[in-house]
Amino acid sequence: MIDFTEMLTDAQQWLRLFRHDLADTPWVFIIACWVSLYLLFLPFYFPGKDQAEAGKLKQNLMLQGLFSGVISAFLTGVIFAIAPVVVYGWLWIILVPALLGFLSGLLRKLATGKWNVMDNALRIMAGNFYIEPGQTFLRGILQGLGRQFWEQPQTLIGSAIAQLLNSVWLSDKTIAGGGATFMQGKVPMANGVTFGSFILVNDMGGPVVDNILIPGRQSPLLRLLRHEYGHYLQNRESGWLYLFKYGIPSAGMIVWPEKDAEFRSDKHLLIQNGTTPLFRSYGDTYQKIKPAWWEFALMFTAIIAAALWGGPAAGAGAWLMTAGVIAAFNLRNR
Repeated sequence: MIDFTEMLTDAQQWLRLFRHDLADTPWVFIIACWVSLYLLFLPFYFPGKDQAEAGKLKQNLMLQGLFSGVISAFLTGVIFAIAPVVVYGWLWIILVPALLGFLSGLLRKLATGKWNVMDNALRIMAGNFYIEPGQTFLRGILQGLGRQFWEQPQTLIGSAIAQLLNSVWLSDKTIAGGGATFMQGKVPMANGVTFGSFILVNDMGGPVVDNILIPGRQSPLLRLLRHEYGHYLQNRESGWLYLFKYGIPSAGMIVWPEKDAEFRSDKHLLIQNGTTPLFRSYGDTYQKIKPAWWEFALMFTAIIAAALWGGPAAGAGAWLMTAGVIAAFNLRNR
């Protein structure tokens, strides 16, 4: 028989401990770090001087970065009070590869006189705080927050892998566009792979691309970038489900995630930029395949129940367990 009195007592004790830990959180330091990171990396994706209303766009970006930094700091403080190991793990995964990239960039400069590795390392780091110019104020803030707390852990993994590849001089060029960060170079794992908002592609022996919105004749590299951009759009919608809803089926050579990615890429770029559709693999009546409501319900219910019962580690285990169920369900052609 369930003892509700004991459960209530445990809940009250946990709440007291949480309030104590929340009060001890270094709020000033966390807020200063988040806001500084957003504002520091803003210039990497500022609109060009030739773009209309560039000054207004820059001002809007700075305000979006400021608000995104403050809200991210608040959420980080709450997570730190509940499970500090999550914050420490995030710091290690993002900072250690970045430091390797910066060190490798300095060595490259000393050895060859070129700054390209350092430039790539900075642009990859900036990709973690990238807010696409030209969005409405609220949408820009949501994009900044979504990258940190919704498009995970895949975005963190993508940032780390991109930095590690760049640190051994396998990255030729890194660009940002459409909310994603594109690293072009020598990717040993595949021709192209998308982890969250980081897209890593082989240069396919051709010149690197400066803009994914180039009209006219399309190179194989540009087709690959546009295809992988569709996977980024899948990630943006599915969040915590991405690796298992789309990633594992795609790696398993299932066809539907690829058609879905191409459809999303064509439709998004046509609506947002008027870019001519590039792919025809999906057919005229195709509809994008969204995560089902039961997939989100299963994941969140399992995570919350397990975390309340056994703490953060149990919640992570429940996420992996439900992820396996979701991946198995999607390992089929449609």
